Amino acid sequence: MKIQNKLFYTSLVILTFSLSACSDTKETASHTKTTQTQEIQNPQGHWQVKGDYLSTANKHDIKTDLAQLTLISQAYNRKVLKMHEDVKTAGNNPEKIKKILVETNTIRDYFKQKYTELHLKSSEVQNIRTLIIDNFMISEQLYTLSMQADFSLNAPSEEFKQLSKRSMDLQQKIGTELEGLNAKYTK
Repeated sequence: MKIQNKLFYTSLVILTFSLSACSDTKETASHTKTTQTQEIQNPQGHWQVKGDYLSTANKHDIKTDLAQLTLISQAYNRKVLKMHEDVKTAGNNPEKIKKILVETNTIRDYFKQKYTELHLKSSEVQNIRTLIIDNFMISEQLYTLSMQADFSLNAPSEEFKQLSKRSMDLQQKIGTELEGLNAKYTK
């Protein structure tokens, strides 16, 4: 029973930390039309470009970049919500939960790649994307730690606790910055 609980709670923790708090799921009719047909292009991306090299306070660039980021974020959030439902359905079945954890890891890697492939023009959205990718990297570390044989959610290591706190702090920062940009530029 302890292994089942460990896997169940671990999967909940991994799913929680894989959320990047990166989307405002409200969609306007014009935004929906734009993003439903929009394809993410430019497979090389430039996520490591410093914000100093991109535009600043350019309303058009910010709106365009937010639309791209939101498109990926909404798709990611739909997958995460499905994973939450899968965890609930799996109950304490350790085999199902382990399968869900592996699938969650695969989904996170897929969306991390999608975020890195974006060619953004605004430093404001670039900074948010960098935070999102940083949070994905923390999530990878949490996943690795939680899959170790000696991992216990009831007594997680100090490293796990610190990474968890960093992830939560990043999620709050991402959410706050996105809310600010959406409030200022998407109305």
